[in-house]
Amino acid sequence: MPSELVVSPAAYHAANGNLNIFLVILFATLGADAGATINYIAGYYLGRPIIYRFANSKFGKLCMLNQKKVEKAKNISTTTVCLLPSQASLSLVFAI
Repeated sequence: MPSELVVSPAAYHAANGNLNIFLVILFATLGADAGATINYIAGYYLGRPIIYRFANSKFGKLCMLNQKKVEKAKNISTTTVCLLPSQASLSLVFAI
């Protein structure tokens, strides 16, 4: 679940005094760290082979993907993840 859907209303309620702002920050941080860790582990153990399998499948072709395009995107996505942190979860699999 995207944090924007949860943290924004929680911050609003914290600003109105209905929630503790420190708990909102703590749990938002823990959730972000847990999500990043899960994405890293998935990328580390599944990595490129699962992306190549998807790119060469019927659904990959439907998305106009193939292994050559994925390999070309690897370098771009690794650079992008350094410049745009919001792309980290999308680019993690390509970076490994």
